[in-house]
Parts: sequence; structure tokens; C-alpha cells
Amino acid sequence: MKKKWLSVLVTILLSLGYSGSAHSEVWTSNQKWDANWEKEYARWVNSYVTTTIFTNGRSILSGLSTDCADALYAIRILFSYENGLPFAMSAPDVLKPKMKIFDNSTNMFDSIQDEKKRVREFIKFVMSEAGTRNLQRDTFPVRISNINSGTMYLVEWRFLGMGKYNQHSYIIKGFDRDRELVYYYSDMPIKVRNLEVN
Repeated sequence: MKKKWLSVLVTILLSLGYSGSAHSEVWTSNQKWDANWEKEYARWVNSYVTTTIFTNGRSILSGLSTDCADALYAIRILFSYENGLPFAMSAPDVLKPKMKIFDNSTNMFDSIQDEKKRVREFIKFVMSEAGTRNLQRDTFPVRISNINSGTMYLVEWRFLGMGKYNQHSYIIKGFDRDRELVYYYSDMPIKVRNLEVN
């Protein structure tokens, strides 16, 4: 009798669309990155990204603690999410034994029903596991003629040519009136802050 009731219960749950192993992407990608989306990203960074994007309370980025790479990853993820574009990166070290690529199709955040909260937790995870070294693996150089808003600027140096390398990353906001590049960046220590301007 128990088996019959269990069978009936399973049939009812399946007919209602329930699955114990449901897979929820962080968000659904219904677009693909191409040259036009890259231009749109550049326009968006130029017009939407402000120094207060992590403090103004209007976006899902508000209140997130950042360092330099965190800010760049979060900005790219936000644009991808808002436009139904995929976001992918080399798997952070903690996930490398299981996968090569980590992207928005992961089911790591299935337990979070609210999509915006799920996206925010995805961003927080990326920020906790990735740094400027990851950006070097996840980006490619561009020609000087292609530098525009949204382009990342990565630097590496050693003090007096000795010791370990230090790294820093910036995002190009745009150009000032003299056609000089304007960079936005976050810094150490990791905390909630306005982006700095250079």
C-alpha cells in the first residue's frame, strides 16, 4: 500500500512540475556576446557606471565590498545579467578540480528563489574567489585604437624589481574634455566604497 501511495505522490509532483533536482541557472542567457554587445557595454559603462555604483542603493551591486578586480567582475556580471547575456570565467582555484569554466548556468545557487538575490550571491562568490590574476586569464589584449569605455587596464609591478609582483586593475570610464582617459577603480582593503577616479 505504501508503494502505491508513493507512486501516486511522485506522479502528482511530476505533473505539477516539481523536481527534487531542479536546476536553476543564476539567470537565463538569451543573447550572445558579439561586437554590437561590446559596443553597447562600452556605452553602458560610459553612461550608467558611476563612482557610487556600489554605494547608491539603486542596483544589486550596492553594499558589496570590493577591491580592484572585484569591482570589474561585478560590473561585467551586472551588465550581462541585465541584458540576458552569458557570463563565464576560468573556474576559480577552489572549483578547478570540478570544472574549467564557471558561468551563470551553475546550479550552485539553486536554493535562492529570488533571481536578484541569486545574482547577488553569484557576484559575491566570484568576488571572493577571483582577483586580478584571474582577470589576466579571462581577458585578452586589445589594440590601442579599440580602447574605449569598459576596457580593463591591468598593471603588474615589483618594488625595486624585487619580491613578489603586485597587481592592480582599472576600468576605463571614458575620456575627459582633453581626450585623456578616465579610469575608475576600487582598492584595498576590501570594503564598501565609492570607486576612485584616476
